[in-house]
Amino acid sequence: MAGPSNIDSWFEFIVWSIIAVAALAGAVQSWRGRREHRKQSATIEEVREQVSNTHDTNLRDDIDRLIDAVDRIDSKQDAHGTTLSKFMREMYAATARQDRIAAKYHPEEP
Repeated sequence: MAGPSNIDSWFEFIVWSIIAVAALAGAVQSWRGRREHRKQSATIEEVREQVSNTHDTNLRDDIDRLIDAVDRIDSKQDAHGTTLSKFMREMYAATARQDRIAAKYHPEEP
């Protein structure tokens, strides 16, 4: 085979056509691959900008501090709830005591 300019038979024409189609397909695939690579690179940069830590503290540390604060609030709320329950019991007891005293010494009043 001397090359595409000196084709002597149909067989050589078919072989050179297959070679040309394969070369063209390779070039198109290479071009598509480079284009896709550029798109992916741009997307990766966008993602990198969104997830990179630009804050003074790490998110995990911030969340840990937030959880600790919520736990402290819960424990204080429980303590306040206990105190309030005790106060309410004492208030009801005092009211009942006052009602008994009023009924004993002022039976004529409703």
